[in-house]
This record gives sequence, structure tokens and C-alpha cells, in this order.
Amino acid sequence: MDLWPNSAYLGTDEMGFPVKPEKNPVDGKYHIVGALQAAPAAVFEKILKDAEPLIKSANTAKVVLVLPFPGYVTGKCCNESTHISNHGSAGFWAELDRPETAVNMALSVLYGDRSPVTFSLKDVIVDTVLSEIHESSIFGENPIWLHDDPVHLAPEVYVAVEEELAKAGDSAPCSLKPARLESVVAQAGPPPKRGATNV
Repeated sequence: MDLWPNSAYLGTDEMGFPVKPEKNPVDGKYHIVGALQAAPAAVFEKILKDAEPLIKSANTAKVVLVLPFPGYVTGKCCNESTHISNHGSAGFWAELDRPETAVNMALSVLYGDRSPVTFSLKDVIVDTVLSEIHESSIFGENPIWLHDDPVHLAPEVYVAVEEELAKAGDSAPCSLKPARLESVVAQAGPPPKRGATNV
């Protein structure tokens, strides 16, 4: 499950307070103003709490939670010097690690020893998967992210990560398809009519 792509990271205003990314009407992209920072721990706790019924419905199946990983790791939102002003610095990499701590703390409170497994995309993508996907991708210059979207990963990434988990794990492969499949899988036809059910 990929629960946090839209809410894990924020910008920083002139007073040092967190601000949400805003969509630029000119280029149609979301921009991080100021230094990139991780959202407060309460954000991760709330989303995890909201997802609790879905996680518990898996019963005895293994649940893997994908830790937040923003597209701004592989490239800034733009060339504006005041946007993601800490990109690539030691503080930037430390911010990328803060959500993992917040998620694991929330998991220990909610589940104790029966916690879902957490998995970091950062190490796999940066170290092993990036070059392989880049060579075979149809998504162009920035194949990691869906249509250059800085928060939703391309389907190939989830396939590659699933393979990595299968190789590293001691049980059946885990599926890491995004929770919101419609955001990464093109629909084969028109959307179903209201009330219709797809099986």
C-alpha cells in the first residue's frame, strides 16, 4: 500500500512554517517553495489510522506499506533557486528519512508486534532499479514518476520493487500496487456507470 504520496512532504514559508505545494497555472506542475520538509508526525499517524480497517481486512496476508518517496529526489520541481532550496543537502536527505521514523512509531502504537512491513523505495530505486527502468521505460526522460507527476510512481516501479521484495523475502511475493489503481493504470474503456460493479 502506498498511502502517503500526496501528503508526506511540504515546503517552508519565510517564517519557517510548512506550506503545501501549489500548482503553477503556467506549467501545470506543483512546486515546493522554500526548503522541502517532512510533514508533522501527526499527518502520518492520522492517515495510518484512517487506513486501519483496510489493513486489518487483509487478515493473515502480509501487508507492505511503502514509505513516502517524493519525485523531488531525482530532480527539483524547477530551476527557481528559492524552490526546494535545500535540494541535495545533508538536511534534505535527513528530511527524507523522517517519515520512516514517524510511520514506524505510529505502527508500533497501533499494531505492536503484529505491525505491517514497511519498505523504503529510496534505497531500491536510487541504487538498483533506476537504471533498469530508465532503459526500458516508455515514459521518457523521467520514467520513475507517472507522466512526470512528482508523487505517483509509474507501474514499472511497483513491478520492480515487487521483484526485489520477492528476492529478499522468505515467503510469497508481495504486491505493491498503489492503493489508488486508477491513478496509474489507464482505463480500457469509459468509466462504469454509477452503481455498477467490476469484478
